[in-house]
Amino acid sequence: MTVQIDSALISDAELLTRVRGGDTDAYGELYRRHADAAKRLAVVLARDRGEAEDLAADAFARVLGTLRAGGGPRTAFRPYLLTSVRNAFYDRVRRNQKVEPTDVIEEYERPEPYEDPSIAALERSYAARAFARLPERWRAVLWHTEVEGETPTQIAPLFGLTANAVAVLAFRARERLRQGYLAEHITLTGSPRCHWTGEHLPGYVRAGLAGRERTKVEDHLAECAECRRLHRELTEANVSLRVVLAPLLLGAAGPGYLVSTAAKTGLAGLWASLTAAIVAWWHGLTGGLVRLAGDVWWWLTTLPKRLARRYGGPNVAAAGGLILAAVLGVAVFVVSVVAHPGLPQSSRGSTAAKLPVPAPAEPPLLTSDPQPPLLTSAPPLPTLSPLTPTSPTPKAHASPAGAPEGVSITPDPAGSSYVAGGRTRLPLVFSRTESGGRLESLTLADRSARRTPKKSWSFQLALPTGVTLAGRAAGDGWTCRGASAVTCTRAEPGARTVAKVPIAIGPEVTGFQSVGLRFAGRSMRLRLPIAPTGTVTAFAGTGRLRTALGGSALLSCLPRPACLTSDNNALTMVPLLPTETEPGPPSGLFAPGGPTTPEGQLAELAGEKVASGAQVEIPRGARVRWAGLVVGGPKAVPGLVALHGPGSGWHPVKLVRSAGQAYADVTRLLQSDGGGAWWVAAAAAALPGGPGAYAGWSIAVVYEQATAPLAEVAVQLGPTELNRPDSRLTVRVLDGAKVEVGLALWEGDRGLTGDSLLIGRRAVGDAGNLARGESVSASAVACAKGGSCGWRTPGVDVLRFEGRADGGTITLRSGKDPLVLGLLAYAQQIDSR
Repeated sequence: MTVQIDSALISDAELLTRVRGGDTDAYGELYRRHADAAKRLAVVLARDRGEAEDLAADAFARVLGTLRAGGGPRTAFRPYLLTSVRNAFYDRVRRNQKVEPTDVIEEYERPEPYEDPSIAALERSYAARAFARLPERWRAVLWHTEVEGETPTQIAPLFGLTANAVAVLAFRARERLRQGYLAEHITLTGSPRCHWTGEHLPGYVRAGLAGRERTKVEDHLAECAECRRLHRELTEANVSLRVVLAPLLLGAAGPGYLVSTAAKTGLAGLWASLTAAIVAWWHGLTGGLVRLAGDVWWWLTTLPKRLARRYGGPNVAAAGGLILAAVLGVAVFVVSVVAHPGLPQSSRGSTAAKLPVPAPAEPPLLTSDPQPPLLTSAPPLPTLSPLTPTSPTPKAHASPAGAPEGVSITPDPAGSSYVAGGRTRLPLVFSRTESGGRLESLTLADRSARRTPKKSWSFQLALPTGVTLAGRAAGDGWTCRGASAVTCTRAEPGARTVAKVPIAIGPEVTGFQSVGLRFAGRSMRLRLPIAPTGTVTAFAGTGRLRTALGGSALLSCLPRPACLTSDNNALTMVPLLPTETEPGPPSGLFAPGGPTTPEGQLAELAGEKVASGAQVEIPRGARVRWAGLVVGGPKAVPGLVALHGPGSGWHPVKLVRSAGQAYADVTRLLQSDGGGAWWVAAAAAALPGGPGAYAGWSIAVVYEQATAPLAEVAVQLGPTELNRPDSRLTVRVLDGAKVEVGLALWEGDRGLTGDSLLIGRRAVGDAGNLARGESVSASAVACAKGGSCGWRTPGVDVLRFEGRADGGTITLRSGKDPLVLGLLAYAQQIDSR
């Protein structure tokens, strides 16, 4: 299936995912974005424009075939494409290569500057190793910013980020690559005293060390000739990244491709490309000059320290004072002679008007876009998520005096839990970004001369209804005041500061709630997933996300299926194992010594076991973002189970137990095996039994699908008892939004009524008898042989519904049927796709 693509919103990574799912329109969008770059490189390699067009088309065809086969890049599409162009050219040359005999030797005797091929190959290997160690996303952003010369604003749509976020990402990747590249040049000496300095030299060359560490390095360089040699080598190797990166992927075509980018980037790009080419071709000539400049710079900067050590600090200071007095005396004499009116005109020099000398310009700090940035949280416990603004993007306001503009703001959800009726902290990280797209590098004297008085920082929070400030102290020097409109201030910090704002959440406040943040004239909105009382958030996120749910019982009755018409309260429940007439578990479960796992036999499950399966539906091409397994029972629950997916053997899974329930993160297993029949096995001795007993399991999955609508998703875990008549659990959602709800319920009875689930104002499922011991996902496995099955899961319900939340709530009612909520997963759409 193909969908209409909004090129301003879809990142390269999402387009690549769609292509792997068979969407040809997505590959068309990738072609439109990157065809010019492929053709520029092809023109450099080929003999004419027609051949260049063929090379580019061949490369696009190769990449498409690789993507459809499941391979290829995940994020860095353009570097992969350009490598394919180069490989296509090499293949074509090998096919067409012929011997060309000639008697004219002079044509091939053109003298060219000599460059040692062994040294060039060594430099490429250094760069290749440092570049390969970076994550793919960092490699992609480095290619676009450093080689292509594109701005963060131009490439932000390719990554699905704001321009400010791209700039921060590029800065981090740039510094990591440069320091890694320089570190490859170091061969530590045999002296232990030199090891520490050698390890810190890359950071010193890149002006990335703190003051104390920088002083320690300088002190050692003043005494050690071998480390000074290393320092000179690193200074020489500290060249432009364009010179380093382009040959890695493009080979000999690198300089030509860099020059060809000038047609796209304009005069600035032309100047940068020519500079890169000159540096690359005349590297040997400039090497000596660089080394000479490094020696002179070291001699000048260390001269006062060396003189003080030899003659004493007071003597050097006195001599310096005499020299300064002499220089000032000569200057005063010269000025008086030049300015004396009685001297001839020729002696006073020219009377032309003096030209004003401009002050050194401050490089502008990169400001973030006024739109709210995408704030994503990594599994397994993200608690802040983004929301695309529904109102027009506000215009940027002028920053107040002293307010910093080059600051990124990121929520840090680690350790925070937002639960109705609780108290917690809202952490916000403020980090200075690079200046004008590049890190500002200053000497010690520069930093001292430009030091300014400390100023205060402040930000404002607009808390949602029912959420108030719970204290004034926010840590790290921050002090807050107000109630629902909060203002926090502190003295101007260094490079990074964290404000942990204490908040109190009302007992009726649930669901995703908006928090407005204003700082330095910029506004953004955070979304807090607040869990109902008695639950905890295991996952929260925003994207093109959907949920899947599967589960089954671990206890059943005999003989089946006749006994399944009754509730567990009227049955003697025993460990569940498939009978001869039911589909059996996957192989390896009953192996001697325990189930067979990749690590060997699982001896803990060598005795009597229980096992059941359920279908977990995950579409092909979808990417699993998070998956969790819960096991529930009245009291005792196992701490270890074996999990088997559709594509691998049994895997041991350790669970974290609480009262009546256990939990484990199984994201990696679901990412590996995907959708299909999943089986859970446990030791029978770890489960209850007898009349009225129950035990079951459920797997909840959050997956990302390119064709899914934009949605906010949260998964909240119990156990939460709804054991009073008409007990309720409510989650607030967007009024009128399309929602999907998944539930794992324990101890529901078919004979007790009144329990229901309302999406908005409409009851879904069996109105008045929601929990009746059923799981469609379990029936899909147990009834796989066909025929009349009548499968039920007494005491365990795994349910999933969809609907429109007219009224803005999801409500679970117990009625006259006491329930235990094991798991709640819900998604609310925030766009109309």
